[in-house]
Amino acid sequence: MSSVTNERRADAAAADSATEGTKNATSHRLYPVRGMSCASCAASVESMLGSLDGVEKAQVNFATEKVSVYYDSQRVSEEDMAGRVKQIGYELLVSDDAAAEGGETEEERAVRTAWKRLAVSATLAAIVMALMVVHMFVVPIPGYLAITAVLGAPVVFGVGRHVHRGAIKSLLAGRPNMDVLVSLGSFPPFLVGLAGFFLLSIGLHILPFPQV
Repeated sequence: MSSVTNERRADAAAADSATEGTKNATSHRLYPVRGMSCASCAASVESMLGSLDGVEKAQVNFATEKVSVYYDSQRVSEEDMAGRVKQIGYELLVSDDAAAEGGETEEERAVRTAWKRLAVSATLAAIVMALMVVHMFVVPIPGYLAITAVLGAPVVFGVGRHVHRGAIKSLLAGRPNMDVLVSLGSFPPFLVGLAGFFLLSIGLHILPFPQV
């Protein structure tokens, strides 16, 4: 009877030890996530992380651009999570060496980059608007269409390239986000306008106009 009792106690102790080991293996960290532009993006990040074997729970705070992850460090690594998030066009930051060294943090770099993009795009857009007013109400500007096309191209293809890149990645992953809408509202109209410019330049008419 005593031996049976001792065996049961040993089994219980082993079970408690295994449970304690599992708890100790579970880690919790808060990671910044870059590239999210809408609530759908946050849901995609949560879904992708939650589908990883070893991730117990992932919850994204879209306002702070951070994700809280509970995971088993013995079954999944931070690099695995970052790689899975990157597949759908976002960036999970597992470390910030600059912040650790007292330098510029990733968040500060993101804000500085955003200000640069705003300054460039606003300047070029203001020039285009000013030329439009002069061309329409003051005096015709020679080569007006070519000038506006040249000024608009850096905004669409340069400043906004991260939006188009994010749109393509989200579509390839089957998880379209706000980047897709922004890209559709800027990229195709610019190409259509550019095509119209070249068609007019060489004197082609797609639709015949009635003779008056």
